[in-house]
Amino acid sequence: MNTLTMNLFFTRTRWAIPALIAWPVLLGLGLGERALTGSENRWAEIARNMIETGDAFHPIINGIIYFDKPLASYWLVVGMQWVTGSVDELTARLPSVLAGVLLLWCVYHLTTQLWNRRAGWLALWLTVTCYGFLFWAHTAAADLVNAAFTLLAVTCFFQRRNKPDLLSYTLFHVICAVGSQMKGLTAWVVPCLIIAPYVLRDRRWRAHLNINHLLGLLIGLAVYTAPYTIAASTPLPPNTILPQHGLGGFELVIRENIVRFLQPFDHKDPIYSYIYQVPRILFPWSLLFMVGFYSFARRYRALNSADRWLLESIILVFIFFTLSGSRRWYYILPIMPLCLMQLAVYLTGNEAQNQRLRSVATVATTGLLMLFALALAGLPAIAWFKEIALPGGIAVAAALALFGSIGLWGLQRWQREKLDALTGQHNLPSAQLLTATLSMVLLFGIVLPALDSFRQEKPFALALAKQVKERDKVVFFKHANETVVFYLHHPEPIPVVDTPDELAAGPPPGENIVIIAARRDFPALWKQFPSSRNAKILAAYQPRPWDKQNKKDDLVAYRLNTPAAGDFR
Repeated sequence: MNTLTMNLFFTRTRWAIPALIAWPVLLGLGLGERALTGSENRWAEIARNMIETGDAFHPIINGIIYFDKPLASYWLVVGMQWVTGSVDELTARLPSVLAGVLLLWCVYHLTTQLWNRRAGWLALWLTVTCYGFLFWAHTAAADLVNAAFTLLAVTCFFQRRNKPDLLSYTLFHVICAVGSQMKGLTAWVVPCLIIAPYVLRDRRWRAHLNINHLLGLLIGLAVYTAPYTIAASTPLPPNTILPQHGLGGFELVIRENIVRFLQPFDHKDPIYSYIYQVPRILFPWSLLFMVGFYSFARRYRALNSADRWLLESIILVFIFFTLSGSRRWYYILPIMPLCLMQLAVYLTGNEAQNQRLRSVATVATTGLLMLFALALAGLPAIAWFKEIALPGGIAVAAALALFGSIGLWGLQRWQREKLDALTGQHNLPSAQLLTATLSMVLLFGIVLPALDSFRQEKPFALALAKQVKERDKVVFFKHANETVVFYLHHPEPIPVVDTPDELAAGPPPGENIVIIAARRDFPALWKQFPSSRNAKILAAYQPRPWDKQNKKDDLVAYRLNTPAAGDFR
């Protein structure tokens, strides 16, 4: 490559440099620095048990078979263990990062294919600076994996929509099958809903009624059912039991997908909840999306076929998840890339449409971003007022948020052309994109990892692990904590007991009881195990600076060195 060619290449692609630097940083920062929280422990604990038992078809949490979620997302964590060498926070979260990369590729490819490269590049910027995307890319869960496979199936369909052969249908349904093995059958249903407006228009559906489609569907079903079939035909690992409901893999597919949709047994958010949860996912681009959606809906009859399909698919996905009886904000995550693609198409389209409303939304979005940056900058002041000592990284993040945002908007005011040339964007203020990037880098790379020092489960479990002796019998009182189970890494399952009778004849000679209980259960604990009142505390949650009293959910671990005669029968 000669000098002239290299200079021309750099001139045309220099706007991609900040993105290529910022996006990996956004996806990779803080992955292994935060302790597992919420349901993240499931992926880490199950993956570790699969490795230790050598059984990839029976997910285990604390000695109990856990088929509430499909198998494939756990296999991703197992696969990451071959890269990292152990199952830890980084290993558990890496599949979500890879799913984020896959989703970004699908967003760019699909938007470029159906519209143009300029819209595809803006859609990438909007997605990678979106709170919902980054939150789930930094979380050990199957939700972003589910969204990525959903969009991958849609991308595959449009890539091969004019090739109704066996390969095309097999690819589509196998992608749906694998996606369904990550989270649930929504990874099969939602892609069909998304492509439905396109297929139904102009009677295109007739071209897909053929034997190749049927064979592709059957192959996809075979791929989906294979793990459950293997699990049902192989014995359980030693020292494991079925859950109390006694349901196997196939039964839980029905319960977790069909029953949950029609007659939910939990996660019953209000029917209107997605009206405010979708803007939460799309932050900070929520207001601009609303304007773009309104503009598309208002000009529905004048839209081209691609714009109309995108609008209709968003509406169908929203209605589908709203009609489900079980609702959570992460259930509707597959709508996120569609919304941001529509916003990118709107911003790069006819600027004469609703220009005034668009200007108002742009200014309001700028205000949101500045408020968010000010909130980050204000954390040290709030902590000082509350007399809370924050980790030093918070002060650094606060200074960067304040002065970085001011500097970016100063460049937007006096060096706009250079800033736009740097980002490759002219349809949205470059300072907006860069301020969003800076804020998300600080949030996920500095603030959240720093605030993790106030979390209690990991330090509690690690402190307890140092105190537990080889002959100690460890038990939970009334409720198990799966995160503690993971970090404690006890060589055998930790049972849950409510009464001394569940300990049978008590500990063998020379063995003591280590009992883990929440403070809210202390009255029942003292009643059932009177000796626990004066027992030695091995580990306990430490009071947080803002807690006026110990919280009811705080855990304490006792060793019953000399159990009272009344404790065991």
